[in-house]
Amino acid sequence: MLSQIDKKTLLAAIRQRISVQLQGLLASQRATQEGAVHEETRAEGAKDTRATEASYLARGLAERAESLRSDLERLDAFAPALLDGTEPAQPGALVRIEEEGRGDSVYFLLPFGGGESVTLDGSTIRVISPLSPIGRMLVGRERGEEFSIDLPRGETLFAVKDVS
Repeated sequence: MLSQIDKKTLLAAIRQRISVQLQGLLASQRATQEGAVHEETRAEGAKDTRATEASYLARGLAERAESLRSDLERLDAFAPALLDGTEPAQPGALVRIEEEGRGDSVYFLLPFGGGESVTLDGSTIRVISPLSPIGRMLVGRERGEEFSIDLPRGETLFAVKDVS
């Protein structure tokens, strides 16, 4: 199943999602910046912090936009390895894992962009980073290996079903 997923198409779909997020974020940032300098946000007293709060929000949006731009640049430069299923999970690998009591999930292990999710050919693929708890445990695991993670809902057992 995993070998049928084209990683270039998957990377393009992830890039598209991040690009759409970036465009929306930039629009919000512009509106917030305009609001921060608008005459209606001018302080009417010593405790009126509307303009300051708007400028903090605009700065936070700008930082998030820069992070998304960085992810796009890294995504453009990233070339995932072609794996035949015998190698351990590594950045660029598609990994199907079974979670105890919840069934299978497919993850695309990338060094950035964690938290994204795309549907390709009817399969939902989640992007996961080696910095996340599950991603950290996946790196180096091979098909057939099991591992457990202490998640907020309790200790959970996982089994690596396929690596591609």
